Amino acid sequence: MQISISGRHVEVTEPLKEHARAKAEHLLRFWNRIESIDVTLNVDNGRKLAEFVAMGPKGSRFASHADESDMYQSIDAAAMKLEKQIRKCHDKIVESRVKGSRRSRARSKEQQA
Repeated sequence: MQISISGRHVEVTEPLKEHARAKAEHLLRFWNRIESIDVTLNVDNGRKLAEFVAMGPKGSRFASHADESDMYQSIDAAAMKLEKQIRKCHDKIVESRVKGSRRSRARSKEQQA
């Protein structure tokens, strides 16, 4: 997996990079098929913005951004939002596989009878 961390109107220090990288790597726990994550840190008129964009298989794209008073809090909030999106998508895929299995179809036939 490729992780890209960049800054817009801000110098990205090593501790910020490490914090963002740790949060991005944590997202792999929820879906290991993520191909790349781009993290953009931005300071605009005193607002600290963090944006995460994750690319998954078959062109799936997940994006989140957060605006907090502290850059570390922005990174945490954006990562949490992205985690929620990834979990939801992953759970839908797993659930659809279970619904389509032979066992679940057999159960539904028994219930109809």
